[in-house]
Amino acid sequence: DAAVSQVGNDNFANVIRQTANGNDVPNQPNIDATAVILQNGSDNFATIAQDAVPNNATITQNGDENDATITQTAANATATVTQTQVESGNGIRIRGADGRDNTAPNQSIRSNFSNIVQSAVNTRAEVTQKGDLNRSEVLQTGTGGAAAEVSQTGIFNNSQIDQEGDGFAKVTQGGLYGDNNSQITQTANGASATVTQNSGSTTEPTLFPTNESIIQQDDEAQATVTQEGQQNKSLIDQFVGANGAVAEVKQTNSVGSLEEDTNLSTITQRAESSAYVEQIGQGNTSDVKQIGANIAPGNGLLFAVDVRQLGDDSESTVTQNGMGNEAKLLQAAGSSNNVSTITQDANDSFADVLQAGSGNDSLVEQMSGSGNTA
Repeated sequence: DAAVSQVGNDNFANVIRQTANGNDVPNQPNIDATAVILQNGSDNFATIAQDAVPNNATITQNGDENDATITQTAANATATVTQTQVESGNGIRIRGADGRDNTAPNQSIRSNFSNIVQSAVNTRAEVTQKGDLNRSEVLQTGTGGAAAEVSQTGIFNNSQIDQEGDGFAKVTQGGLYGDNNSQITQTANGASATVTQNSGSTTEPTLFPTNESIIQQDDEAQATVTQEGQQNKSLIDQFVGANGAVAEVKQTNSVGSLEEDTNLSTITQRAESSAYVEQIGQGNTSDVKQIGANIAPGNGLLFAVDVRQLGDDSESTVTQNGMGNEAKLLQAAGSSNNVSTITQDANDSFADVLQAGSGNDSLVEQMSGSGNTA
């Protein structure tokens, strides 16, 4: 099956049906492949290429100068792209996978751009873009059942999802203007990443991206990032050894406009442990590193590391190399320019730090033994 409907001028649609085994008749383990392209407006570009069935690809584009490409080379793949262009008057941009403006041979973004490549069993991708100059790319490979969902509204949003194996990724980007950037790389079965970015700016921010989330996972780990406002950045690294690790980041920055106003959270985990970071305010920095495992946190904590920065311009560093350690840090609302460092190489230890006011400096080191409390 294949259906193409175009209204307007200079629209281009191309459906390529190939065989999976080089014969004249496509493989048909269950049902025939289905491809549907519907374009309204002018100068839209859509291509669907299928090589094996069953496949199901649907592209719907409203407005002008939207670009969408779906390439499917494995059975049971489903891809849906819906794009509605809202003219922003910003012209054409050349952008790379990182969302930054680059020169050729990177992709030319005329209005909204979507590229889906599926070469894995039982994959599914769904992309919805409303606005202008949004970019989405989903690359799903391997033998698992990777699934991805992307929703973008506003201007200059970028989402890059690379998945190998049986993973799940969900990205929601919006705001009155946009300028959000999300990068998700997952190369293991069972990995899950959820990113929600909501820019509060009504005009083009001083810096791009206004919110940025980068997630890299190479084991069965979970990551959740929520960013509200502008000038928030989150980095989550859960590679080999982080099987079952959980990371959650919440950032709210309603007034930041300069680089020094950026909230920055970095979480690195190499074992089955968990970390929670909340930043409300501006100019806060948090760095969490966990090498030792903590499967079931105690001391009333839901995460092995709980960092809450509710003031401005403060720093937190938590390093846990031992087993079964927990750390809790609260930098209270209204506080500023505080510094906290917690290092635990011992086992089954607990550190609890509260900083209020301004200019406080705290250092906790529990390097040997077990059952330490500070």
